Amino acid sequence: MEVSEKPREVPMKKGLEKLDERLNMLCDGVFAIAMTLLVLDIKLDLQGSDINAALGAFSDKIIIYIISFFVIAGYWNEHRQLMKMVRRMNAPFIRFTFIFLAFVTFFPIAFSMVMDAGHYAQVISIYTLVMAGCGLSISLLWWYACGQHRLIDTDRDEAAINERILFGLITPAVACAALLFIPLFPDHPQRIFYFLLLSPVIRRIVHTLYESRQKQLADVE
Repeated sequence: MEVSEKPREVPMKKGLEKLDERLNMLCDGVFAIAMTLLVLDIKLDLQGSDINAALGAFSDKIIIYIISFFVIAGYWNEHRQLMKMVRRMNAPFIRFTFIFLAFVTFFPIAFSMVMDAGHYAQVISIYTLVMAGCGLSISLLWWYACGQHRLIDTDRDEAAINERILFGLITPAVACAALLFIPLFPDHPQRIFYFLLLSPVIRRIVHTLYESRQKQLADVE
């Protein structure tokens, strides 16, 4: 009897055809809970007598919350876009998915630490590394599923896939680079989060350069 070259690979339309739906449901549930838990840690601290100072601190928390919410939403969208392309499922892909979800579920904990002790550089570093871990793990998923068209259709454009994987690395790269600027804000290290606003700008620049490079290669051929 002939042995399959990929014994762990499970076609979605045979036997475990609902596996992708269950995995999607699990991921959507994890993201929904993580995004909801973020807002529960935003509180107005009125222990002091200065309401203006309390409102100022509260506004800082809101800004960090908005950044965190849209970062998680971006990772959710990246995962959904990937799952639309996946046509097969195997054990390593599922394990990599759980690694990704482990970072997502830890995100609210890191956010809570920032809300309670955001004036400590160590707390900001933990939060930033968790954010970077989310980005690196979703990029790992993209690379594994799409590399050599392992789990996707063979007619998918390889250049577009490589561009997507490259884009996925931008946010974690910016997050890690932002850690270098913590010494510039000894009293307010959480201000390095504003550097994350550069991610869309950098993505646009990289996209333009990548398209220009692909056009040049096409003209040469």
